Amino acid sequence: MEPVGAFSAILTIAAEFLHVSKDLRRCFRTLKYAKKDVEAIYDEVEPFSTLLSMFHDAVTDDRFVDDDILRQRETSDIAQHIVTSGRRALDRIDDILARLDPLRIDRDYTTLQQWYAHWRWFMRKEDWSPICTLLNSIKTSAILLMAILHRYQLLQKFEQLHADQGAIPNELLQQLSLNASQVKTMLSSCKKTERECRKNARECKRMQVRQEEMLRMTRELVALAFHLTQSHIASHPELEAVLGRRGLASFVPSDPTTSRNSGSSGRRPTRPPKPSSPRGPRSGPSSRRVPVHKTPSATADNPSVPVIPLTISAHPPAAENPTPPPHLPGSDIPSGQAVSSGRSSPDSESDNSGTASPRSTPANKVRTWVPTAIVGPPEPSIRPANPRRSDGNLSERPVIVDDGQGIREEFRRPRRPPGLPHAG
Repeated sequence: MEPVGAFSAILTIAAEFLHVSKDLRRCFRTLKYAKKDVEAIYDEVEPFSTLLSMFHDAVTDDRFVDDDILRQRETSDIAQHIVTSGRRALDRIDDILARLDPLRIDRDYTTLQQWYAHWRWFMRKEDWSPICTLLNSIKTSAILLMAILHRYQLLQKFEQLHADQGAIPNELLQQLSLNASQVKTMLSSCKKTERECRKNARECKRMQVRQEEMLRMTRELVALAFHLTQSHIASHPELEAVLGRRGLASFVPSDPTTSRNSGSSGRRPTRPPKPSSPRGPRSGPSSRRVPVHKTPSATADNPSVPVIPLTISAHPPAAENPTPPPHLPGSDIPSGQAVSSGRSSPDSESDNSGTASPRSTPANKVRTWVPTAIVGPPEPSIRPANPRRSDGNLSERPVIVDDGQGIREEFRRPRRPPGLPHAG
């Protein structure tokens, strides 16, 4: 690129920096998170447009148009560096604005997108460091080029005075000496900034390669853990019941190829069958088991329940074949069929277990009716017995007697009203 074209590109870069600074200002004013970080970026970028505009006005002055200073190699390289670094810095700032867009309160994004943008900014906030390096490099290059132009002006004055054989003022000599030291310092600073830029570029590439390597290693570890877990479950089938109905698929994604290689069946593991026996007895001395004889129709497919826990307190067990409840008029239940209020008989439990058994009772089948806590003898009262009240005086009532012997309680038979006949 020619020097004149490079200086024209610098003016374009200055206009783009002005536009980006306005975008940054609108962004940090509408941010909920990372507001201070973006404001710091704006403070660094905002003066760049003015700086580059002043730099363009300085290097395109009429005093330097016809001179050879703008066509020197150093001037051309510095202008090219300013244009290249400015383009790179603008691209990275645009990327930062795109990542921060979900965090703005004047945008409509989902909560998940906002959370992801916040996490991404927190994890990659160091991306601003290379941009700062680029901006510092642009500043240093612009200052260096302006120092070179200022030195050129001082040299022109010195040559003109030397040609006129006039006295050279000490102020001009001091300015030349100071400008020479400034140019040397700025040249070393530019070289240092260039090394930092290259170092940051290598570090970014290294970090990208490291992230890809970590991602690959994580995937390999997940696959290895999946294969080891599946092989362990295949060698211990009892773990399927512990893992649940879906087995390993409820914890890790399924892999049909691995399941075929490990020898496990493709069927989904089912829950263990529920036991058909009733609940266990209650804890306490009143719990007991009532033996029940097997029916003649009991087979291997239709097993009868050997014991049934009952909580009939201290009452003796009922008879094995007691008299069934009487047939109530209007009901459809035969008098010879057992009535179970809320509890099923052994035959009904065998029907519920999955074995098909007819509802009707065959003629050669003797149905055993077992009294339960609902249909059967009542449990005794838990109220404490009154030792002064016996079975012979159930009709007596407690009476408070107050006589010369004191206040006491006696049980007396209530008086019968006159005219009322004796009962039975």
